[in-house]
Amino acid sequence: MKFYTDNTVDNGYVKIERSRIEPEEGSFRENEVGHYIDELSFLKENGIKTFVTLVHFTVPYWFEKKGGFTKLENLKYFERYLNYLLPKISEYVDFWNVINEFNLGSSQEKLDYKFNSVFYHARGYRLIKQFSDKPVSSAHALVQYYELRNDKFNDDFHVFGINWTKKFLEFYVDNVIFSRWHIEDTPELHIPHFVLLNLAVGGGWPGAPDETTVFPQEYIVDWIRYYKGGEHE
Repeated sequence: MKFYTDNTVDNGYVKIERSRIEPEEGSFRENEVGHYIDELSFLKENGIKTFVTLVHFTVPYWFEKKGGFTKLENLKYFERYLNYLLPKISEYVDFWNVINEFNLGSSQEKLDYKFNSVFYHARGYRLIKQFSDKPVSSAHALVQYYELRNDKFNDDFHVFGINWTKKFLEFYVDNVIFSRWHIEDTPELHIPHFVLLNLAVGGGWPGAPDETTVFPQEYIVDWIRYYKGGEHE
């Protein structure tokens, strides 16, 4: 926390670790919640807006053994946890992130995780809104992987597209479809969404920036087009 007071920082990020709060099924640790309340209170008292993430990869071992977010029947455990946590911390939160980075992986298990996470996000959103009027979102969601053969994306311009209908989501690169997801039974994908164009630096894949990293970097977007309508709408 000393970092925030020693530097000019307007916003502070806090990840709530559920494994600390509910290490055993249905057994909640009040002192661990108090730890996060102390952190959030400190930020608020120093004029720093708080960004809280409820899920960032890790979950309790018992929850993972039940299938975690790959199983929709586990929603009841997530809901019970939020009903316990949210009334205690909501007054200290300025921005909510329900689930961070559920875009990783391309196996069937990971695809189940991605789709089900939409339902978990929706349930989290509704519960948060019972206790807070602050903005709610999830981050880095529903991205599908595609690898160029014998080429790099940063060597030339490429066209990325999504065809989003009532029945499916289709992902394109240079006008070639490489993935299709059926979404008839996923109502959370039939409400308005927004698109974020993001240039990320660092992370587990490329590694952290170091003295060899060149700054500033450019993220050049030639055009963005949005179409509505068509026979499949």
